[in-house]
Amino acid sequence: IDHPLTQAGGGADWRNDFDGVKDRLQMLKDAGGWAVARIACFKDTRVADARPELAVQDQSGRTWKARKDFSWLNPYQDEAGQWCIDVGLAALELGFDEIQYDYIRFPNSGDGDTSVISLPGVPEDRPREEWHHSDEIVDFLATASEQIREAGGYVSADLFGLVTYDFRWDAGGTGQVLERIAEHVDVISLMVYPSHYNEGNYGLMPHPIEHPYETVWNAMQEAQMRVQGLRAQLRPWLEDFSAPWMGYPDHSPQHVSEQIRATYENGIDSWMLWNAANRYTASILDAGEAVSKRNRDFRPPARTAVPDPPPGREELEWPGTPPCDPYPGILQVGEGNLAGSTPPGLALPFDDPRLCAGVPDGEEAETTWQERAAAGAAGGSTPGT
Repeated sequence: IDHPLTQAGGGADWRNDFDGVKDRLQMLKDAGGWAVARIACFKDTRVADARPELAVQDQSGRTWKARKDFSWLNPYQDEAGQWCIDVGLAALELGFDEIQYDYIRFPNSGDGDTSVISLPGVPEDRPREEWHHSDEIVDFLATASEQIREAGGYVSADLFGLVTYDFRWDAGGTGQVLERIAEHVDVISLMVYPSHYNEGNYGLMPHPIEHPYETVWNAMQEAQMRVQGLRAQLRPWLEDFSAPWMGYPDHSPQHVSEQIRATYENGIDSWMLWNAANRYTASILDAGEAVSKRNRDFRPPARTAVPDPPPGREELEWPGTPPCDPYPGILQVGEGNLAGSTPPGLALPFDDPRLCAGVPDGEEAETTWQERAAAGAAGGSTPGT
């Protein structure tokens, strides 16, 4: 697009011949398609490298480098957010119907060493542990939604699937809080890939990747519960890829169809498949799985209720919490804490069965939690995608 950040000052590529894009869009529309422009927003290496003052920085004021030399724009800088909006507006002019913002978050430890970052523009009175704050993400999406809608488009947001897992979780300090974002955008696309959850999440062992139906069922149950009465509709990203890094090199059509079934059974009639190589399971589409079989009688649980278990899995205590209380004094799912975050530094998910293995109730369980929290704060892992 013709924009200051694409010109001689560096930044994104620029070319003004969009005939090929327009031709493909017309082909899609002639076939009855809906055109979605997915825009990677704050993870934007070219602009961040060209304009360090708009970027997440290191302590020396240079652009911070994440893994694989990726760089990030700083959500505290309004100009960085407006750049993402301007790209969306340009996509609408080309003929796209919907602008889908991805990477609308702060980087987390899954992206690189965040202990050395600097965020120009952060309020001076905000402690470092609250730098990755949801206010900036929500403010950006509110502004983007207003401008995109005025131009005649719709706005969607890609969020971590794990924000559906725990009422208290804000995606590891990335600023993604489901309820707050759902107040502003038209569609939320949760990346509920079974391979991206952790062992024991939703009580699914040895890993949710072996339980695609139950994983997506639970995620959509909680998501439906939490967006009631808010603007956004749900349209999840589903997993159409194998996970050889986890020891699961094979990928079957049933793995995809089970995720789709769980989506429909939770009253949701649309979904998207993700495969980074753009190789999709054609047999699923050929078999008519793309035709909605939405359960029109579905009614989400009350906002503070424990979701229902998947059909046929009533023996699982949703969401699979252990018999002991590893985190005493902390609200559990269903107790009304809808938009907070987990205690900092927890290295294991709160319902990981290993937390209570051989640990009795009472003081010893509390000590275990304290020890794990301390270990996590010293360098525990954070889920990422």
